Amino acid sequence: MHNQKNSLNQQEDTKRIEENSYIRKNSGVTLEEKNRYIQEQVTLIALELEDGKAEEILKIDLSGKTALCDFMIFASGGSSRQVQSLADRIYKALSQNGYGYHLPSGKGDTGWVLIDTGDVIVHIFQSETRKVYGLDRMWSGVARSESGNE
Repeated sequence: MHNQKNSLNQQEDTKRIEENSYIRKNSGVTLEEKNRYIQEQVTLIALELEDGKAEEILKIDLSGKTALCDFMIFASGGSSRQVQSLADRIYKALSQNGYGYHLPSGKGDTGWVLIDTGDVIVHIFQSETRKVYGLDRMWSGVARSESGNE
């Protein structure tokens, strides 16, 4: 029963993400328009991270390499308070600029906050937590191996 409930929650989350995806909302858009929209999100998020004094900001282009998202952004904060502050900055900027619904997951005091806009996934870690999980290294490897650079 518990697995069924988790599966249902995951399906609901996936459906909300898909409904938020720019392509699903605007099925008549060109690939160029979609890419511009995504690049604007990436730029906005990166600027908010820089302004919030995030460290080790890494943007990974995953377009065409996974159905999960088109970009992943990784950043580190020196404390749980900074991690939460960075996440709050991004939530506010996305909302104010019309990027709509995003699925936040985690809190600064856990050492990791994830923000999913449908097209861009942002991981904000405390430095120690980022080293433990190594997700940025894994996804960088996917980007390189899929493009034949590895």
